[in-house]
Amino acid sequence: MRVKNFFSGFFGFILTITLLLLLLVTTLNNTLLNPAFVTNELDKLDVYSIATQQLSDQLSEMAAAEMPAEMSNALEGEAPYETIRDIVAEQMPTQMQNYMIEQLSQQLPEYAVYMPQVVNTTFASMGTWMDKQIGTAAQGVNAYLTEDAPLSITISLTELKPVLKDNLAQAMRDNPPPEIASLPAAAQDAVIEQVCAKIDSEIPGQVTIDEGFLGTEVMTQLEQAKAIATINVSLEQVMNEVFTELEPWIKEQTTNAINSGYAYLQGETEHLSIVIPMAQMKTTVSDKLEQIIRENIPTDTGISQSDIDNLIVEMQTMVDESIPQELDIDEELLGTEVMTQLEQARDILGYTDTVFKGLIGLAVLMVVLIAFLQWRRIKGLAHHIGVACTVAGAVSLAGALAMSNLPLQVLSRLQLDIPTEFAEKISLFASDLSQPMVTYASITLVVGIVLLVISKRLKPPTPEPYDTLPRGAADTSTPAEKD
Repeated sequence: MRVKNFFSGFFGFILTITLLLLLLVTTLNNTLLNPAFVTNELDKLDVYSIATQQLSDQLSEMAAAEMPAEMSNALEGEAPYETIRDIVAEQMPTQMQNYMIEQLSQQLPEYAVYMPQVVNTTFASMGTWMDKQIGTAAQGVNAYLTEDAPLSITISLTELKPVLKDNLAQAMRDNPPPEIASLPAAAQDAVIEQVCAKIDSEIPGQVTIDEGFLGTEVMTQLEQAKAIATINVSLEQVMNEVFTELEPWIKEQTTNAINSGYAYLQGETEHLSIVIPMAQMKTTVSDKLEQIIRENIPTDTGISQSDIDNLIVEMQTMVDESIPQELDIDEELLGTEVMTQLEQARDILGYTDTVFKGLIGLAVLMVVLIAFLQWRRIKGLAHHIGVACTVAGAVSLAGALAMSNLPLQVLSRLQLDIPTEFAEKISLFASDLSQPMVTYASITLVVGIVLLVISKRLKPPTPEPYDTLPRGAADTSTPAEKD
């Protein structure tokens, strides 16, 4: 009897290991090796939205890059500050010089002949001041273009006026006007000081740069830049609309691709071939691009209808050339290196199926052997199988629960700066991945506990005849009978 119990315990141990492996392989078959689970996880983890956002950003950048140079140097996203600053830096110094010449000539008409030279010399020596004012003006223009702020920029002339006075005084000393040329030097200096004093009293301490100050030509350039900025912002919006509209199509094509890929990996097809039709995507993108361009370019910004039509044609051509009619993912496209890895994965999956069937067979065999050894001993049979199921279920359940919490524990210990949303997705995926194991392990554990309870409640087996001999009686049974 002891020999039978020993071998029953040994086979029970083998059954325990077999059940552990069988629970693990069953979980893999229902999760990572199941295309339905993968597609469901992609949807649940919002992977489609992340992927479409990336595609949207890339396509809007490509569209912005295709804008012709005459339309504000192919601005990207919003009108970039540096581009606006270049426009201001090109126009503002000339506008400021003309403004100062005009003001000085009006206030000091008898000395107007000096003013072009005085102003040019002054601005040539005030480069740092001019750069600062250009920056201030560019910020104001940028707010006008991108935030719909009014165009009104105040430029201080406080630093400029002393230099103007000094340069005007020097010009008058070098080439005195006829009315003071014959006066003594002291008298000339007095007149020059009186003239220069008018700059402080007559010239304003600041100038306001607005649409009237900049003039029609500069405002036309800025309005064009504003129109392009509006288009580009709208491009990002329309790309989001495009991919939101295409999300059902993307999900459908992703599901088909996953199913085709798994069919190859699981040996259902001999060759890998995933065909994704792209005609719907091309049509939707082209139509949305044309719509957004025509709706967002004002007709009064100096951009001709011909330029608009050319822009639409260029963008639609870009879409047509960058998006194929269909995307064929096959062995030639993936290349030798990738296909070698896929073939190895294919072989592993083939082994997995064999291992799964083998484990089922081994588990059944262990149960049969235990039943054979415990023939007509239901209590012993329930005990040995119950122990195996209880241990396998408990260990698997503990492992599954630990795996579901492991990612968060690892991230917290590593103290990585990972966005909360991303960490939540990792945790959700780990939980979903371990959920089948929790279910199967719980069922196995319950079965084991039930069998152990049954084994405890069953009566002991009826003793063999040699076990009930009277005390002192001789045992005449043969060794074979005892066994």
